[in-house]
Amino acid sequence: MDAKTEYLSAYKEFLYNIDRVWENDFAFKNMQNCLMRHGDVASAWTDDLYEIWMKKPPALDKAENITLCTNGSTNCVPTKYKYTYISFKLLHDTIWNFMHRFYNFKDKYWVETNTHQNPCIIIDNDTIINCGTKLSLNYKIIHSVEDMRLIINSALIMNPQTLNLLIKDSKFVGLINESKSIVSLTETDCECYDFSDLGITIVNQMKNWSDGTAFYTCPFKQKHFIENIFYCHEKKIIDLFNVHKKEFKNDDDIWPVSEDFVKCDCGTIARPMNFMPHAFKWFYDKNGKTSSLCVKTPFPFIKQLNHFSIIQKKSGNEFVAHSDRALSSEELKRVRSFISNIFRSDEYILDESRAEYVVGTRKKNPVFWSEYDPTSRKKYEFKSI
Repeated sequence: MDAKTEYLSAYKEFLYNIDRVWENDFAFKNMQNCLMRHGDVASAWTDDLYEIWMKKPPALDKAENITLCTNGSTNCVPTKYKYTYISFKLLHDTIWNFMHRFYNFKDKYWVETNTHQNPCIIIDNDTIINCGTKLSLNYKIIHSVEDMRLIINSALIMNPQTLNLLIKDSKFVGLINESKSIVSLTETDCECYDFSDLGITIVNQMKNWSDGTAFYTCPFKQKHFIENIFYCHEKKIIDLFNVHKKEFKNDDDIWPVSEDFVKCDCGTIARPMNFMPHAFKWFYDKNGKTSSLCVKTPFPFIKQLNHFSIIQKKSGNEFVAHSDRALSSEELKRVRSFISNIFRSDEYILDESRAEYVVGTRKKNPVFWSEYDPTSRKKYEFKSI
């Protein structure tokens, strides 16, 4: 049996029995093995997978489901939705290996930073996130690669804000390289931020559980969409593994820019797509605490602005709005409302600029970034107005 026939057969058996498949079943294991062994070429079979999807039995939505929540980092709108339970168990770790097959590491750690714990690295073996262990890191007291012996040759998974804190310390940047570890960036794509001069191996991937889209960035800096787990054209997107959601309206304008699949130098067969994820991260509020309110503000307005970014400066209460044109008084009013919401106060300084910002300026989607370092002060001392 050739690879394509084997993959399509495994997918059909898994999908058509999704309401009664469990982790130890052959259909689950077979699908998992096919994803791992043929993930570099299976995107080219997306039309065949879609045909199998369209002919699936009608009552599969009775399969067990779970409720997933998003923080809005992809489309700037936090949502809750149902996802087929067994498919989540299948994909939540497997998709990481599509990219990580390029790197030799022994462990995966989801990194958060702190400034009060000793020893400098605390590994929480009871907390598993997407099959990676939670790790609390006090990078301020790490002095040598010996201090990092627990995470040598590892994938350090973190969001852009955490990475922003870590790269303030050039010593730590060197220790990441000495420990032969890599940084796996979540929630956005690496192209948004310029980390090229750090010398760190920074890899990237994203899975939008809401609509099914997923990609990873290979060592040759090419973004590869995983079209064997979702089907996409200009009008709709279909998650090929979630039977609880039929299709999604293609609001983000994601679509293949070519019908032809090409083989990348990394060995992956894929085609480019029109897609720019939002470079979206939390800001800090007036108390110096991470603000979770920013996803509830009027994003439809902000998404209409090209080359737009909002940067929170080091002082904490100073913001810069970057745009490719002068904003009208009404637009500035909305931007101020946006910042007031996330800052939880109207007492801040807002500057306007049309210069491109070094962190990254997108042609389509907005950039949000904070330079404020909550670990650099004994107390949160925001600059007075």
